[in-house]
Amino acid sequence: MMRVKNRMDLAADACSCGGWLQHWDNYSRQRANFCMVIGCDGKPEAGGWVQKEAEPDRLVIVPLCKACAAKVGQTLEIVNNVNLVSAGTDDTCGRKKASGY
Repeated sequence: MMRVKNRMDLAADACSCGGWLQHWDNYSRQRANFCMVIGCDGKPEAGGWVQKEAEPDRLVIVPLCKACAAKVGQTLEIVNNVNLVSAGTDDTCGRKKASGY
């Protein structure tokens, strides 16, 4: 289990991937079949902006259902085996765009 704080209040409008869930899909090397919150079996519908408790200055994306994404400011317990993808596009889709790829 990994504890994260829901920071959807900081989420940017979009990235060049076409949405934050697609951004996670593009860079995680995983597929989301369910919301990553432990005990939730909802369908992933949002790329949720969260902060790990141990790394409060780093925003990352994880797949969340609408109900869990709406828990802004709350601490969520997510599965350990989810790949966290940076919410900063400089290291992901923004880099491709800037370099012309």
